[in-house]
Amino acid sequence: MRSFIAKTIALSSVFLLISCEPEITAGSSGTASSEDKLSSPVESFDPVLVSENGMLTVRNGRIDLCTNPEGIVSSDVDWNATEARTEGTQVWLKEANKAAVLWSAAGAISSSHTGVWLRDGTEIILKDAENMSELARVKVTSIACN
Repeated sequence: MRSFIAKTIALSSVFLLISCEPEITAGSSGTASSEDKLSSPVESFDPVLVSENGMLTVRNGRIDLCTNPEGIVSSDVDWNATEARTEGTQVWLKEANKAAVLWSAAGAISSSHTGVWLRDGTEIILKDAENMSELARVKVTSIACN
């Protein structure tokens, strides 16, 4: 009888351990590789940055250093300055310790794609083309890996 109870307990333990194991799918070893560990940033990651007033959006404004360890990316930049009642806008880029440079000039609503040169700390500034007042600003940031 003791043998039967011991075997039953042992078998139950095996089933409990199996149910706690992660599901292994085809092509997966069930263990995290170093590649898997580098594939997700430390915190919840959303690469889109939007200015406080919503006029300026940078689609790749937060750089995931897990997938971009060099810290340099390209991005789509969209703007809508219709609330400012302007007909023309300018988008300026400002890197740390450098003068701002004009990157784009367009109407109140537009978008453009950067080259692979956006990096942590780059500021993207939307200005009214008529009076050069600042309408919006976004600063590119980066997220470190675990």
